[in-house]
Amino acid sequence: MSFQNRDEISKTLRGGEYSSEMVYLSMLAAFAVVIHSAEASLPTPPWMKPGLANIITLTTIACFGLRSAIYVTLLRIVVGSMVIGTFLNPAFFLSLAGGVTSVLGMGLLYRWFSNTFSLIGISLVGAYLHSLAQITLVALIFVRHTDILYLFPLVLASAFPTGFLTGIAAVFTTEKLSAFLKGKEGEKVDHSGS
Repeated sequence: MSFQNRDEISKTLRGGEYSSEMVYLSMLAAFAVVIHSAEASLPTPPWMKPGLANIITLTTIACFGLRSAIYVTLLRIVVGSMVIGTFLNPAFFLSLAGGVTSVLGMGLLYRWFSNTFSLIGISLVGAYLHSLAQITLVALIFVRHTDILYLFPLVLASAFPTGFLTGIAAVFTTEKLSAFLKGKEGEKVDHSGS
């Protein structure tokens, strides 16, 4: 599946109405904060969260590009950590490391290999990168002991189902948002023509 209309949508939104894109990105960030906050209440270790906020990240990458996805991800992590009370504590830095690593990996993969990898494949890579970044941060900074790396196979095993399900949801969400944005583009053409 290809979402090559992203450039057309971005041009339309930026053509005199840059604020429209910011409204959509702010809404996506708000959804991501809600998901992030809901996931925080799950009684699991930080590196074994489902990562459902990556649905929003992938949708943003596909519809608006990597730069916008970085903006949404950082906003989600900072505001979400303030909402749940983890700002600047170890959970915040774990979320930041995982989020930034996965959004960069998924964004670059989408940019260069979207004809080769589906959003599901890109989501799987993002889930593995997220887990890898978090377990590495724990080993190097928080625990400072390599024994934590024995958890690595377990962490990677949990990344597969969550990345797969997140990818399926991102395909659906991206298709719906792309159709919505195309409809808005059509409305602007109709109004300008009348």
